[in-house]
Amino acid sequence: MHPQFDLPGNIEIHHLEADTIGEHNKCFRCQGNVDGKPAVFFIKVYSSPEINLPIERDILPRLAAGGIPVPKVLFEQRHDVLCLGFSAIEGMILWDLIDPRRAPYQAKRVLYHLEEYGAILGKIHSLPIATTPLTRRALYALSDEERDYLKNQPDLLEWLAANEPGEKVEVLAHGDFHTAHVFFHNDQVSGVIDWESTGMGWREFDLAWILRARQVFLNTPEEREAILKGYARHGTWDDASLSWAEALMYLHYAFWTRGSGSGYEAFALDRARAISKKL
Repeated sequence: MHPQFDLPGNIEIHHLEADTIGEHNKCFRCQGNVDGKPAVFFIKVYSSPEINLPIERDILPRLAAGGIPVPKVLFEQRHDVLCLGFSAIEGMILWDLIDPRRAPYQAKRVLYHLEEYGAILGKIHSLPIATTPLTRRALYALSDEERDYLKNQPDLLEWLAANEPGEKVEVLAHGDFHTAHVFFHNDQVSGVIDWESTGMGWREFDLAWILRARQVFLNTPEEREAILKGYARHGTWDDASLSWAEALMYLHYAFWTRGSGSGYEAFALDRARAISKKL
């Protein structure tokens, strides 16, 4: 079963199905008509509509005016089902292009695509847009649960405490910028989605988020340097602050994947420790 949407008169749905976009919200891929023309579009039902829906609705036109390719808001529904309708983005997600396990994988173009990935984040961070604080600022520190989880890793806890950056430069941060949220078409970034958490946030942590290595892709020095090369077209960063943010980010992921059996918990702890020994 899917929600019943109260659509504006210029939009019709002929076919609707659940879509995989989004981890916490329900998203639906729709085929139908928009302004009398056949169209594919998406409807996103928000888990926290009082916070996330207004953030995404209000920031998208400002981003578009700043040259960032983003979906267009087609309609808003604020009763019964709280949702936004979005235009579709042409192309495929970056994840498909850089993960060797996926059919569209383009081995010879990985570094190119990662450089463009870094460049679009750098462009976002350079925009002279001021807005409300990022909703996920709690990630800038370990939670009490995480500290308890890391009590057997005292060296990492001590290192974090001793090396925390004194200044955290704030920019317009996406808040969850990763390979499933950036689309490419004809070798260019064609869209960036999922802006529900965006706001003014810590530059280096937003950058650290996209540098996170996986076990089977995005895990070589060359890939990391390609992202940073792209980012440097539009912005700068502090090396020590970025390293600290990366170590913290890996500790978050170690905690989130604990006991999953994926092997990522140990992988993330090893990455955090390697960073701590270099700084």
